This record gives sequence, structure tokens and C-alpha cells, in this order.
Amino acid sequence: MNKSRTNEIIEVYGVIATIFPVDMDNSQKIIIDNAAVLNSIVQVEPRILLIVKQPFFDNIDFKVGLPITAKGVFSRRKSADFLSILHTAHAPIGFIRYDGKVYR
Repeated sequence: MNKSRTNEIIEVYGVIATIFPVDMDNSQKIIIDNAAVLNSIVQVEPRILLIVKQPFFDNIDFKVGLPITAKGVFSRRKSADFLSILHTAHAPIGFIRYDGKVYR
């Protein structure tokens, strides 16, 4: 696994494992299992944290067990105690593909 790359823009797909409520800054955290990268040499751990800024997407109704694809900025965590993060998954950098729709 290439652990030296971080803060790269990548596209990841996987299955939604855990959904946390929207927090005070309108961010929603989602744990993705079986994560794999599309179109990049960067590799990710099989479990990552996706941070979604809900105001960009009119509150997507995420469901555990459904597939999701997201493009955003990948930040690798240095410690095994934390998950690596995919964030800024909205225009102009990224998007979310979920339940037959693409959210920018």
C-alpha cells in the first residue's frame, strides 16, 4: 500500500457501513467498508471515513448497506487509532454518486 501519498484527489467506492447524524456544522460522517480506489495509484484502507457537507446536497438520505462512490480529497491518518478521511466531496473538486444520482 502506498502510504506516502495524502491530500490527493481520488475517487473511492464502497458500501456504507455506519451513518452518523448531521453535526452542528452541517457535516455528516459516514464510514465506508470495502473501500477501493478508481483511477489512481493511491491505495486506501478497506475502511475509511467520508465527510459530507449536507448543505451542498439537500440532505441525502443515506442507508447502511448501499453502495456509494465519492470523489474528494483523501487525507491519510498517521495512526491506526483513526480512519483515513475523504472530504471536500462536492463541486468544484468532487461529487457523490449514490442511489442512482450524482450529487455535485
